[in-house]
Amino acid sequence: MISTNQQNHPQKLLTVIAHAFVGWALCALTRGIGMATLPLVNALIVHAIGAPIFFAGVALVYFSRFNYTTPLQPPCCSLAW
Repeated sequence: MISTNQQNHPQKLLTVIAHAFVGWALCALTRGIGMATLPLVNALIVHAIGAPIFFAGVALVYFSRFNYTTPLQPPCCSLAW
């Protein structure tokens, strides 16, 4: 996941995992509130619009502050979560 020169830094791996968790938590929050207040189809539409926006925001924060990995690795971590 993280390049070989960074394998001995668990804090860097935890940073990537934490950002993936935040993205998933925002999606879960959107689905939970949406399903409680909207019809299912509308909740899914809101989630479909919100999920890329949430993950773009998380990626913006990650790459502007940390940037420990290549651009492909954090989305893979998010999908694996």
